[in-house]
Amino acid sequence: MPGADYKLTKLLGLRPSVKRLMMYQQGCFAGGTVPRLAKDLAENNAGACVFVVCFEIIAVTFRGPSDTHLDSLAGQALFGDGAATVIISKLKIVDYFYKHFNLYVTFSGDFPLRCQII
Repeated sequence: MPGADYKLTKLLGLRPSVKRLMMYQQGCFAGGTVPRLAKDLAENNAGACVFVVCFEIIAVTFRGPSDTHLDSLAGQALFGDGAATVIISKLKIVDYFYKHFNLYVTFSGDFPLRCQII
């Protein structure tokens, strides 16, 4: 069964031969591992443009509140579904991506939101 990487490749119209690397079940650890790996790939492959996609789906583990498992409420209160992308490359591609990519931010709750694109 094709994974999310293959489906994303098709959705973005990329060639099926594009190199893909999936890292499952990394949690917060991926926040340091994936950018380091992407940097290494971009630096050591001439002309490489590394598109990093990170997503976390907590909803699949959701269960209703229980008097016997109050600890599960803490995790459900702290974490939620989310996604982020970043492009890492040695190429000067900034102008192209400013014209073709947009920033979309969605959230639930009454929290202040500040975003800056550098």
